[in-house]
Amino acid sequence: MVIQNGVDLERIDNAINEYSPSHSSSDDFINIICIGRLAPQKNLHFLIKIVAKLPSNVRFKIFGEGPLRVNIQHQIDESGLQDRVELCGNIPRDDLFRRPKSL
Repeated sequence: MVIQNGVDLERIDNAINEYSPSHSSSDDFINIICIGRLAPQKNLHFLIKIVAKLPSNVRFKIFGEGPLRVNIQHQIDESGLQDRVELCGNIPRDDLFRRPKSL
């Protein structure tokens, strides 16, 4: 059986087991994280429009690179969402698994 875009659960478990949380429970922000290629199929323009309608304590962080980076950054700037939507680029996959609260 072939699973497209399958997940390596052992890799995730190993990364999480190495993670030692040191965050406070008084975090007032809700972080929504998207990990993927900045491509039309992801419909990130729609997601950014949704974030604009959510409460101001919601942050949207996008990890990845792709052909729509400039267009997406333009939408963020034009919408005045620079403090709520962040293009974070590529970071090593294991770091994504280890740092859920620090992202």
